[in-house]
Amino acid sequence: MLTEFFSTNATDVDAKKLNLLYKEFPRHYVWDTQLRTWTKRKKGTAIGRLYVVNPVENERYYLRVLLNNVRCPISFNDLLTEDGVLLNSFQESAYKKGLLYNDDDTEQTMEEASIYRMPVELRRLFATLLHYCKPSNPQQLFKDYYDHMAEDFRRLQNQLMLSEKDIL
Repeated sequence: MLTEFFSTNATDVDAKKLNLLYKEFPRHYVWDTQLRTWTKRKKGTAIGRLYVVNPVENERYYLRVLLNNVRCPISFNDLLTEDGVLLNSFQESAYKKGLLYNDDDTEQTMEEASIYRMPVELRRLFATLLHYCKPSNPQQLFKDYYDHMAEDFRRLQNQLMLSEKDIL
């Protein structure tokens, strides 16, 4: 699907005009599983979503960062190129494009994961993000997702006789 996304951006005039991010693409195009290609959406709407990728996965994580921020790429090399120079890694490309200076992707990763991940997984992801991504305001990130990360403890709070302080 990703390589066909690149191909559609390179050859489809409408896709070029729309200048879409990968997650926006399903609003205007639909994936045809038999033909294994994107075709122009004729009716309805859809929301695109990229899978949560753990920062430990290095290049996959930075590829996701690029796909969330680079509009209408036509190849992997397009994502790897900055100022006419082909870079060696997606991480280097994301850094050179200025995408690693804020916490937007850290926030987005936690937001998406909080929708369908278990609290224990969220706590592990939070620790991973602290270690690998070094968010500028970890306390705020913790506060923003505390309820999601502590949900299992809150359910057991009375059974285990835990106080709010114990949960923290």
